[in-house]
Amino acid sequence: MSTHRPVIVPVGGFLGAGKTTLLVAAVRLLARRGLRAAVLMNDQGGELVDTNWAMAQELTGEEVTGGCFCCRFTDFLDAAGRLHEMDVIFAEPVGSCTDISATILQPLKSDYTGRFRLAPFTVLVDPLSVERLRAIPETAFLFENQLAEADIVCFTKMDLCEEPPELPGAMPRHLSARTGEGVEAWLNEVLSGDLPV
Repeated sequence: MSTHRPVIVPVGGFLGAGKTTLLVAAVRLLARRGLRAAVLMNDQGGELVDTNWAMAQELTGEEVTGGCFCCRFTDFLDAAGRLHEMDVIFAEPVGSCTDISATILQPLKSDYTGRFRLAPFTVLVDPLSVERLRAIPETAFLFENQLAEADIVCFTKMDLCEEPPELPGAMPRHLSARTGEGVEAWLNEVLSGDLPV
């Protein structure tokens, strides 16, 4: 068992919630602290726009393609293993993923503690999209399941929204990766080790 175990920080949310933008900001913040961080991206397609954009920002990263993390757990472990020298690995699942707890987080907690530490699962929500997501039964199902799995819920894009909608049962944090508002506080919270996973 290695003494160096990177922290996996899973960050989910519906398509367009601002996951990649937040992760780029978080990696840069950690670099200023002298920590090595990388992104582990995911998509059902063969080529990821988000990965290309993150790499253009000079981030270190890996990707799992051809299916969500939930369906490609072995590929997820292999990709995370290639990033083993990092201090923090931000894992961004497909925006339509709804079963990450049972298929990724619980196995990491129970079977891979010798290789990785696991941070709380953050789900990002674009406050301007909540009404639209809830209006269509298929997207409402995905959205509500993501919220149910979250350890932390964050409203993103708060620079564009004065009054976010209510999310019953959640106490969302507020942040904007574009302005930096709330990003450092969120990062400190997920890396503190104080919150249950």
